Amino acid sequence: MERLKLVYKAFQAGKFSEAQEELDWLLTALPLVVVSTRAEANEVKELLGICTEYKVAVYIELSRKALPAEDEKRQLELAAYLTHCNLQPAHLLLSLNLAMSLAFKVKNFINAASFARRLLELGASAGNAALMTKAKKVLQISETEARNLYKIEYDEKNPFVVCCGSLTPIYKGGEVVRSPFCGAAYKPEFRGKLCVIDGMSLVGLETLGLVCQVAPPSRR
Repeated sequence: MERLKLVYKAFQAGKFSEAQEELDWLLTALPLVVVSTRAEANEVKELLGICTEYKVAVYIELSRKALPAEDEKRQLELAAYLTHCNLQPAHLLLSLNLAMSLAFKVKNFINAASFARRLLELGASAGNAALMTKAKKVLQISETEARNLYKIEYDEKNPFVVCCGSLTPIYKGGEVVRSPFCGAAYKPEFRGKLCVIDGMSLVGLETLGLVCQVAPPSRR
């Protein structure tokens, strides 16, 4: 849990490479954790889920940062996908601000308005007055413009998970294969490939995954 706090701190500061290093440490350490109670076993499994969500988010953002500046369409797509990761509210606010700002900058005003609305809904109790003011201005202008310059591969109204192999959406009803350890999602064509999120398991392989249980008391 102390290492997870370092992940949160690095993410909040925008130090995504540092967050990735901490997450990689956690993902490789979790299978070695010894637990003494069922509650601890459940905590380990919960921690694995949190680490997976943040590693996916960090992987998406580092991939976006690696793109050339002129690739505006793909930059916006990845920023949009980031807003659908299961993050802490403060971190989700950051991702929504990024997506909103990028969409507005490239004149995808319909998308910018959508991100602004989500940001305002989430930030109503966050107390970040400056960010709320910015979102209101973006929303007002974007609703007036009401158009998108780019057609991006993103449908916010259709539930999806992000394929970690192609960094594209797998919409509800699409076939999903997963890492047997961390549960990261992939399209079927990535079956048998090494998971880029945990770096240890083969996508789609049927195994028990993380086994974390309390050992029975020894008999003497």
